Amino acid sequence: MATFRKRNGKWNVQIRKKSAQGSISGTFDTKSEARLWAATIEAGLEHGQSPFIGHHPTSKPNGVLLKELFAKYREEVLPKHKGWKSELATLKVVDRRLGNIRPRRPQRNGLGAL
Repeated sequence: MATFRKRNGKWNVQIRKKSAQGSISGTFDTKSEARLWAATIEAGLEHGQSPFIGHHPTSKPNGVLLKELFAKYREEVLPKHKGWKSELATLKVVDRRLGNIRPRRPQRNGLGAL
């Protein structure tokens, strides 16, 4: 079941399911975007899909490169940080070294832990 809340001009969605461990949340500019995302995630959970990277409705089928995730972080999150200049320098170094890697979903071991 999805819960929608408006905070600071943005829509926050929280999805709780018995089949999922804990809750899944996302923040969106409009309520229609939030509803679409929630419906997609809930449908995926009903079919046993995981909401991890590579399963988001807007992601590419084979996942994304780390450099794409870094770029999104640089545009959306970094400007809000107090020490963004030093963090940007660190992010550039990490991007140069690891940017062409595609992250994989974590694999569970036989005991059910990550």
